[in-house]
Amino acid sequence: MTETAAKKDVQKLQRTVVDSLEDVKAQQLVVFDTEHISSLFERVVIASGTSNRQTKALAASVRDKVREAGFPKPRIEGEDNGEWIIVDCGLWWCISCNPRFASTTTWKKFGAKNLCAPN
Repeated sequence: MTETAAKKDVQKLQRTVVDSLEDVKAQQLVVFDTEHISSLFERVVIASGTSNRQTKALAASVRDKVREAGFPKPRIEGEDNGEWIIVDCGLWWCISCNPRFASTTTWKKFGAKNLCAPN
């Protein structure tokens, strides 16, 4: 895969993840560019729900929409209690959680750039 094609895939996955979260009314949606921090993933998305039930719905929406878009099935961790859930989409991590777990301070400390922040 060429670098241009890989970037288009990242952009397509970003749009898919963000759209899937917005579809189920995610709150405090933040997309961090972590490409320069780690080779493990290029983006981290943090979104919160108003309850454990909504947090589970956020993760399920990401899982379903990512698969519908033709990407591999994401791995999901933490779905049992719903306080926080990690959806591992390979080069993307999506973390859905209750608002008290949604602090973005840690990512900012590492120099992650919030792609949703106004320029």
